[in-house]
Amino acid sequence: MLGDIKEVIYRNVYIVSIMILFLIRPAYLSNSFDLLFQFGMYITCIIIVALYLLTNKKKNKMLLFFSYFAAILFSTVYQNGNVVEFIRSQLPILSACLLFYLWLDKSPETLLRAHAVIEILTYINLATVIMFPNGLFQTNVYSRNWFLGYQNTLIRTILPGVCLSFIYSYKLHNKISLRTFLLLVAAFVTVIKVNSSTSIVGLTVFISLFLIVSKVNRKKVYHFINLFSGFIIVIAANILIVVIQSNAKLISYVVENILQKDLTFTGRNIIWANSIELFLRHPIIGNGYLSEKDYQQFFDYVLATHPHNFILYQLTMGGILLFIIFCAIIVLSSYNLKNSSTIYSKIVLCTIISFMVMGISESLVSTRLWWPMFVLAINIDKIDKCQFSQVRRYVICVNGKRLLKI
Repeated sequence: MLGDIKEVIYRNVYIVSIMILFLIRPAYLSNSFDLLFQFGMYITCIIIVALYLLTNKKKNKMLLFFSYFAAILFSTVYQNGNVVEFIRSQLPILSACLLFYLWLDKSPETLLRAHAVIEILTYINLATVIMFPNGLFQTNVYSRNWFLGYQNTLIRTILPGVCLSFIYSYKLHNKISLRTFLLLVAAFVTVIKVNSSTSIVGLTVFISLFLIVSKVNRKKVYHFINLFSGFIIVIAANILIVVIQSNAKLISYVVENILQKDLTFTGRNIIWANSIELFLRHPIIGNGYLSEKDYQQFFDYVLATHPHNFILYQLTMGGILLFIIFCAIIVLSSYNLKNSSTIYSKIVLCTIISFMVMGISESLVSTRLWWPMFVLAINIDKIDKCQFSQVRRYVICVNGKRLLKI
């Protein structure tokens, strides 16, 4: 009986889609139906954790992810932080990682098909952008919010959807299908209309890098274009922009003409300086999980709800310890992607690097689908071996009697 129920959950694309929907929690729906989505999210998290505990397979590949979130929890408890707020914000991210891990192992085909829910959300969001160009609703801080959220956070749901759509397309057609191309166009139209320069840069990096790695001679070039080397370059860019704060003429040109920001990154250099000060208070274990209000109080600036830099965001939360764990995740992901010669590994590579580039000027908070990209990278062999078949129906039986057919 239990085995049949697990089989239904793993194989049914609608169940997985609903789980992903509750984990994403579109901003507009969360505001309108907050209790429903909170309840759905926690039920989804419970189901995923239960499935993980019931699996008999070795769970070594999730150890680093558990260590990452455990490090933040330890810092939060040690610094007398808000543990409840930490659980509320981080549990869906960890659950999304577990969902990808479980379904990549049990039914990667179902997981890839379930990306359609992100596709639908992307088109709904685009419709709200077109109908409400100045924003669909307003929060206490920001007014330019649409179906999926604030203008700079939309891409954090859309880009993983584009990644899964690319993989799905190559699995079925060995090329970019019209469906995937239209999704990519919708993504570009969205970020351009909401005027999110960070998102425009992120999508441009994704496409440009994909065109390079999908066409080059792997033996000559692709061995250098990997996740670890990309991470080193992004770290160098962080130091150059954040620490030097755009003093060089070349950097000034990039900031003013390409990113269309002023030389302070719209006040970000002040936030970065304050974030470095916050990190230096507890450099080893960090300050623990900090809410938007915590950052606003420390920065004394109502719009400064996070450090506006992903590296600084990690350092302020978990210090050097957390950053070391993140580096280990990068190394393991890079190793697995580099060992795969398929187009799927290149798609995931481009997605993660694009997020890291956007992380130079954004903390990537509430990015519930970026972390699963690392799970996808570490388990890329599951995608390589995945074979699509006709949709099968599963029957739950008790004592030989059919109770449910899905």
